[in-house]
Amino acid sequence: MSGKMNSPYQLLVTDIDGSLLDDRNQITPETHKALTALQEKGFIITLATGRLYHDAFYFAKKLGLCSPMILLHGALIQSYEGNIISEKNIPPGVISKLVRIARENSISFQAFQTDCLILEKRTDWNDLYLKYSPSKPEIICVSDLLHDRKNRITQFAFLGEESEIIDLKELLEKQLGDTVFIVCSHPNLLEIVAPGVNKGNALMELTEIMNIPLSQTIAIGDNNNDREMIQTAGLGVAMGNAPQEVKDVADFITRDNNHDGIAYFVSQFLSRYPLKYQK
Repeated sequence: MSGKMNSPYQLLVTDIDGSLLDDRNQITPETHKALTALQEKGFIITLATGRLYHDAFYFAKKLGLCSPMILLHGALIQSYEGNIISEKNIPPGVISKLVRIARENSISFQAFQTDCLILEKRTDWNDLYLKYSPSKPEIICVSDLLHDRKNRITQFAFLGEESEIIDLKELLEKQLGDTVFIVCSHPNLLEIVAPGVNKGNALMELTEIMNIPLSQTIAIGDNNNDREMIQTAGLGVAMGNAPQEVKDVADFITRDNNHDGIAYFVSQFLSRYPLKYQK
């Protein structure tokens, strides 16, 4: 017998950090069990994250997911196998300005391409980032990168103390305006993507690719970079650890990431949409 879900939804998209993972950077057994139960009943599950492909793939493989993933806050959509489905890059002229601002303010930075992380030099901040990532950075001379127009940059990130990040965000908004979209998903991290890039727009694009009505999607997230995705989905779910402005746009608020928030949502979801079986 095969399981079929009596539900108006068929795709669940979840953020990774602060949502899928607890504060120890782990998928809890209860969360794993809940998502596996949904998949066994024919539900499609995928990831939407600010991370690179190799990071997301690691967790997708753990969960047995095989659908296209939303990466770098929506700048990339890549298949489970790593094929690029959609890519939105920062204009090359903007990249040179970002490098100049980083150097003038003596702040650590790194650049992302579709399959690698680029550093001008390794700093303690870069090493801290890499502690939470299986990615192996390719260290190249950024001046060479800037002169090679074939090198497409999908995301640029500054790393530093929270006070530095706050001041830098204000500076970038003044100097770059709407030529970029600024994402702050962690107090020590400021990420820059192309204008119009966010997880919500990427979710709309993904549903067109997968031929799934947007109204039949569920999105789970915990931070401001998840807000558009939560608003866009047919059912938006905010983690208990999300800031109030994210909870305000959600249809459902679950427990926090250290108390099996995703598993709790799934249990409530299944109580409303019980499983039915057919031959």
